[in-house]
Amino acid sequence: MPLILSNPTPSSGGAATLDVVLAVQGQPGSVLTVVLAVEARVPAQLDVSLEVAAPLPLPLTENPGLRHRATFSGLPGEVIRYTVTGAQQDELSVTISGVHPLAAPSVTVDLESTLTEEGQTTVLGRVSGRLYDTLGAEPEVDEAARTTTLVYRRGNELTLRGLRLPEFVPWKLTPDPDPCRTQPQTLGVSTTVRRAMEQVGHFVLEDDPLADAAWVDGVADYTTKNLTPDAVWSATYGALGMELWWEPHGGGVRLTGRWPFPIQPVSGTTLPARLETRRSVRRQFLQTPVGLILRGRDHVTRLPNSALLELGQDLPGNEESERELQPGGEWFEVPESSGTARVSRGYRRFGGQVVAQIEVTTDDVWVEETVNGELRRRLFSGVLTGMKTTDTVYDTLCANRPLLQRTRTLAWAYHLTTQTSLYATPGPGLFLLLSAGDLVADEETRVTYTYSTQGYLSAQTTQTRRVASVNQVDAEKAPPQRGAVSGRETVTTTRTERWTPTGGGRWWYEPGVQGQTLMPLYDKKTGEAVRTVSVARATPDAPRLIEQAPPRYECAVSLTDETPTGECPRELRDPTGAEFRAGDVGRAEPREVSLPFVDSGSLSTVGKRMLAAQWPRVVTTVTLPWVYPLPVGSATADGRVQRVEITGEGQDVTSTVVFAQLDTSLMSPSQIGVYGLDADADGGTAMVLRRSGLGVIARVVTGWDVGAGQPRTERAYIEVPGGNVSPGDEVTWHLERGRRVATRVR
Repeated sequence: MPLILSNPTPSSGGAATLDVVLAVQGQPGSVLTVVLAVEARVPAQLDVSLEVAAPLPLPLTENPGLRHRATFSGLPGEVIRYTVTGAQQDELSVTISGVHPLAAPSVTVDLESTLTEEGQTTVLGRVSGRLYDTLGAEPEVDEAARTTTLVYRRGNELTLRGLRLPEFVPWKLTPDPDPCRTQPQTLGVSTTVRRAMEQVGHFVLEDDPLADAAWVDGVADYTTKNLTPDAVWSATYGALGMELWWEPHGGGVRLTGRWPFPIQPVSGTTLPARLETRRSVRRQFLQTPVGLILRGRDHVTRLPNSALLELGQDLPGNEESERELQPGGEWFEVPESSGTARVSRGYRRFGGQVVAQIEVTTDDVWVEETVNGELRRRLFSGVLTGMKTTDTVYDTLCANRPLLQRTRTLAWAYHLTTQTSLYATPGPGLFLLLSAGDLVADEETRVTYTYSTQGYLSAQTTQTRRVASVNQVDAEKAPPQRGAVSGRETVTTTRTERWTPTGGGRWWYEPGVQGQTLMPLYDKKTGEAVRTVSVARATPDAPRLIEQAPPRYECAVSLTDETPTGECPRELRDPTGAEFRAGDVGRAEPREVSLPFVDSGSLSTVGKRMLAAQWPRVVTTVTLPWVYPLPVGSATADGRVQRVEITGEGQDVTSTVVFAQLDTSLMSPSQIGVYGLDADADGGTAMVLRRSGLGVIARVVTGWDVGAGQPRTERAYIEVPGGNVSPGDEVTWHLERGRRVATRVR
C-alpha cells in the first residue's frame, strides 16, 4: 500500500523539504527496498540520504559461526547423506558408500549443531547416543553409484505385533461359582492394556479416557488369550482413535499412548525467528465429522420380584402377578365347574416355590340299590367326592431342587344309608366346610429324589399306598341296619429308578418295581375262596443304555446371603449410547462406534475426547538450518510437535518440524453438543409387566437419556402369538403393519 506525503506550502527559500524516518525490523535474510516518487508542477530535484541505525543480522545459514557434527557408529561405510525422523515411529535412513547388502542392524547416532558469536559458542541442538537397533526395510543397493541405503528403526515392533498373550480375564481363569452373579467379576481396561504393553517395554499413557472402563462377566465379555499387545490396544484405546508412539526414554525407548493430535489448546516456548529459514501454516478442518454416535456397555439393573411388581402395580391383573412373583403367601383360584362337578384349588408358596397345594372336588352323587326287588335311589347334593393334597420339600442349598414330594388322596363312599358329616379342608388357601360320606380311601404317594454332585437326578424312589378293598359292618343286613363303609386292605408299591453316566452323552438306566397284590386264598378241601392275602413281588425290568439325560437343576444360591434365593433376580439390560454433534465445524461423514466396555456414566467424557481428536487444527511447518533434537510430543507456542525430520549431507543440515494446534477460532470442543440416543423404532426387546388379552403390556425402551443416566421407557402392548408368557419374561419384537409383534420369548 503506497504512502503519500504532501507539502503544498513551499519554504521561504523556494524549496520544499520533507524528512521521512523509516524504522525497519527485519528477519534473517531480509532485503529492504525503498521506492520514492516525487510529483511536482515544476521541475524538482530529489536528494535522498539513508542512514542505517544498526546493521541487519545475517541469516543463520550465512553465519560463519554455524557448525554441524554428525557421527555414526556401527556402519560399514562412510555416510554420504542421512535422514533422522521422529514421529509415531523413530526412523533413520542413511546412505553409505560401498555395497553392503548384509549390513548389521545396529547404529548409534550423534548429531550436534553449534553457533559461535562474539567468541561464545552455543549448542543449538544435539541428538546424543541415539541407538537404532532394528532394520525397518531391506538394504537398497545402487550398483552404479556403489552406495547402499539402510533404514533403521527404534522400538520393539516385532514383540508388539508378534507376542502372544496369556489369558488375563478372571472369570475365564476362575469362573464365578455364584450363578446369580451378585457381584460379577470385572476386568479394568486400563489395567489390562498396561499389563499387555509392559510385556513389550516401558509404557505410559498421556491421557486415560478409559480409566473407569471395564469388561463385566455376563455383560461385556472379552479374552486376551493368544492376542498380541497391539491387538489389545486396537480393541480399546485404538478404537477411540489413540495411537502408540515410540519415544526416547533414558538410553532407550518407551511406548506412549496419545491422541494423534491435541485435544485441547497447547502453549509453550517460541523459537527465535532468526533461527528459522521458512515457515508455512495451513488449516485442517475437512476431517471433522458432523457427529459421532457412541454406544457403550449395557446398563444392568438387578430386578427382584418385588421391584417387578412395583413397575406394574397400577396395571390390571396385578393380583394374578403377585401370586406368581411373590416369594411367599397363600391363595386360592376361582373354582372350575362342569355340570354339577366343582373343582377348587389352593396354594402356598415359600422361598419362591410352591410347597403345598390342595385340590377339592365336589359333585352330586346318585346312589341306586335294589332292595327286596324294589329299586331305591338317593341323591347326595354337592358332597365331597375327592381331595388331593401335595407337599414338597426343597433343598435348602438349592432352592429350586425338590428332595421329597408327598401326595395324599382321600375318597368317600356313598350308599343308601350313608350319614353325611361335615369335613373341613386343611388348606392351603382353601378352607371349606363341606358334606362328606364315609371315608374309605386315605392313599399316599411319596417320591424321594437323590442328586449327583453335578446336579443331575441320580435316583428316584416312588412309593404308593392304595386301598385295595373295603368292608362294612352288617353289610348283608337291610340298609337301615348296615354300618359305615371303611377301608379294609391296602397295598404298597415301590418303583425305583437310577441313572449312571457312562460317557459320550449316554446313561445307564436301571428301573425296578416291587409291591403287593391281593390274591384270593382257596380252601384245599372245598376249593372255595376263603379270603384274600397280600403277596409281595418284584416285576423284572432289565436295565438299559439310554441317551436322554435325567433332569438337572441349576442351584441358584447367593453366596453372599445364607438365605436361598430360589431363582436369580432378573437382570434388566438396557442399551446405552449418546450422540455428539460438532456444530458448524463438522464437514466429514458422521461416525458410529461401539465400545462395550465403556460405562454409561463415562459416555459423555469419552465421546467428547474422541470428537476433539478430529477437531479443526492449525498445522505449522518450520524449516530450521540446524539439528532440532527430536522433542516429539513437546508443547510449544506453535502447538504440539508432531514430526521432526533432520536431513544432512556433508555440512548442510535441514530440520523440518511440524506442529499441530487445536483450532478454536470457530468453535471449541467444550461446546460439543451431547444428546441422548434413540432406540430402533422397528424392533427390540421388552420386559413383560402383565398379561393382557392375547398379548402383554411390556416395558419398551425408546432410548437412552445421557443426562439422567437412565433409559427412556414407555408401556406398550405387544402381541404374543401362542406360548405362555409371565411377568418378567423378555420378548423380542418387531413392527408389523403398525403393530408390535413378539417373535421370541425367554
